Amino acid sequence: VIFTLMDALGGASKAKVHDLYQQALKLDNSHHVMAMTVRQIRLLLQAKYNQPIAGPPFVKAKLKKQLQHWPIDKLLKWHQALYELEVKFKTGGLTLDLDQELDLLLTST
Repeated sequence: VIFTLMDALGGASKAKVHDLYQQALKLDNSHHVMAMTVRQIRLLLQAKYNQPIAGPPFVKAKLKKQLQHWPIDKLLKWHQALYELEVKFKTGGLTLDLDQELDLLLTST
C-alpha cells in the first residue's frame, strides 16, 4: 500500500490520497505509515541524486518511475514537512493525534 500511496502523493487527487492512507491505517498504525513515508521520500531523494540504493532491481525501477512525479523542490518540501511532524510528535507538540496530523499533511502538501 505504501508504494501506491507514494504514487498517489506524486499527483493523484487528495481524495485518493486520503482513501489510500485510510487503507494503510487498516493494515498498520500511523507510526509505521509515517516511518515508511519518510523512508520512501529519502529513497526518492537518493535516487534523484543518483546515490546508491540497496535492494533488488525492481525496487530501483519503481523508484525511477516514481521520480517522474517528484521534482526536487517537491521532495525537499515533503522531507521538511515530515521532519517537522516527527519533531512535534517526539516533543509532544502535536495539536491532534498522529493519525490526524499525518492525514492533514498527506492531503494538504
